[in-house]
Amino acid sequence: MKALGRLGRYLAYLFDDRDISPVDMGRVRDAALRHLRELPVTDRAAVYTFSGRTTFDFTGDKGKLEDSVTKLRVQMDRGHGEIDACPDVSYYLVDLVVNAKGELC
Repeated sequence: MKALGRLGRYLAYLFDDRDISPVDMGRVRDAALRHLRELPVTDRAAVYTFSGRTTFDFTGDKGKLEDSVTKLRVQMDRGHGEIDACPDVSYYLVDLVVNAKGELC
């Protein structure tokens, strides 16, 4: 009787590419690449992002997974980094404004 060997795992890498700084994205990308290189050949992995822009479905091809992770970038939505963008405001400040004036304008 032939041994079946080790069954592989299915790993999903989910990246928040919307609410991360470019510096942190670089660190996350590097850590994911190190982890991908250590996966056993029996494992399958997929790459997903919050923005949905960079994804790769489950595969055992490490080259394609690494290429997908290498292409990860911060996705700036409207309102972030634009001249007419709304400022980032903490919940505490919003509460002060709303409770002091009755509305937020």
